[in-house]
Amino acid sequence: MDATEPLDRSDAVARTVARRAGRGTMTRQWERRLRRNRRATGIGDRAMTSVEDVLSVGFAGVIAGEAPTAEGASEMLLAAGLDDGQDPAEVAAVLGQLHIDQILDAIRSAKAEDWQRARTASESLFDMMRLRRAAEVGLAGAESGLVGLDDFASHYNDPTFASRVELTPVFLLLATPDWLDSLQHNLALFRALEALIDDLPPHTHQYLGPTGTEALKAATEQDRDEAIKLMAEWLHDHPEHAAVLNEATGEPDQAQI
Repeated sequence: MDATEPLDRSDAVARTVARRAGRGTMTRQWERRLRRNRRATGIGDRAMTSVEDVLSVGFAGVIAGEAPTAEGASEMLLAAGLDDGQDPAEVAAVLGQLHIDQILDAIRSAKAEDWQRARTASESLFDMMRLRRAAEVGLAGAESGLVGLDDFASHYNDPTFASRVELTPVFLLLATPDWLDSLQHNLALFRALEALIDDLPPHTHQYLGPTGTEALKAATEQDRDEAIKLMAEWLHDHPEHAAVLNEATGEPDQAQI
């Protein structure tokens, strides 16, 4: 294969970025997840083993304009700690659309309102990531959920963080009306969860989230009655948050939030 071919260039960029990243905390975490996946799945030599492998998947779309395989996208999400049950084929298709030429075309043609929408999308995404991770830790402990969100924890409130700035042109392509609607819906959900966790006593948090119903069943009658009363009062006092949470669960009469 000619060394100037796009996929060769994307691999070369991945090697350079991985080398510059060195042996930082994020690099070690990604490789630890890859090794864990390798042992758990038994897929042997076909599994990714390094951050360079993961970056090659991501850069294939940007530089070569080629979508990675669904398997490659799945392993990339796993390494980054961002596997949320997404359809790997859909993730791969999105990555394949982010070719540098398309990004440059979007930059050239963008109007002021397009840039504002892209900046808002970038800021909202980081806000949602912060809120989601805080909710996961508050509800179920730090070892569950999208642990990859912790990799960005120190940058959530830093508007100068490079990735926030560099991602803005990408959102010229990604921030469609449907995508923004979905993002705003998730923001509302995690803001409601943040408010709920902040307002309820810590000993009641075990009754929230996916395992809340089972924990409530196992509680003493006194603890169960107290928790239900506190939750009902909170939902009554916060109707906007209550509407969002009830829509998310589809069970407005249940104690599980």
